[in-house]
Amino acid sequence: ERLVGHFPRGLNIYYIDDSAVARQLVERNLSTRAHPQTVRTFGEVPAEAEAFVAAVLADGHIAILDQNLEFESQTVLGSDLVRELIANRYPGLLCIRSANGSESDQALYRASGAHCFLDKGLAPAEMVQRVTSAYWSNEVRTSEARSSSELLQAEGAGASRERQERYKAPLRRARRFSKAVQPRTFDTLPGLVSHRSSSFTG
Repeated sequence: ERLVGHFPRGLNIYYIDDSAVARQLVERNLSTRAHPQTVRTFGEVPAEAEAFVAAVLADGHIAILDQNLEFESQTVLGSDLVRELIANRYPGLLCIRSANGSESDQALYRASGAHCFLDKGLAPAEMVQRVTSAYWSNEVRTSEARSSSELLQAEGAGASRERQERYKAPLRRARRFSKAVQPRTFDTLPGLVSHRSSSFTG
């Protein structure tokens, strides 16, 4: 039995992780179990951190962030990106995904403004269930980002296009940077054996 609730139609879910394997597995898991309109992944190169923030602010409804984005040239914290999104008044759901889930770690994620914590050891179906539960638990805070159709109705097609145009430049820069660098070797995703893990919402 799949432990999966239901999302509204038309959601855009964006995920950032420095691991290619993690990006592939999470994208497949969300696409097949949650059935959103869009699942996009970021994290191949440092410039994609900026592209991720731009995409989420443009039309994202749910953002899932790996806490430790360890690139060859720098380390980016998912909690710092959460703070940046909140500073830009992002209204959607924010989830931190990490293998570090101690009470102090989760307090850090919560303090950054994240709505929920996803342990990397969660089974695929349970991970989606956590995201679904967090979405509905925070629906008042995320009501502005429920679906693409509702968003267009609320803002008008012109306003939506204007907001998307605003973030095209960072996306283009990240794509150009991706083509310019050599492929790197990525780490593997930790085992997907489910275990007890606390999480928070709201």
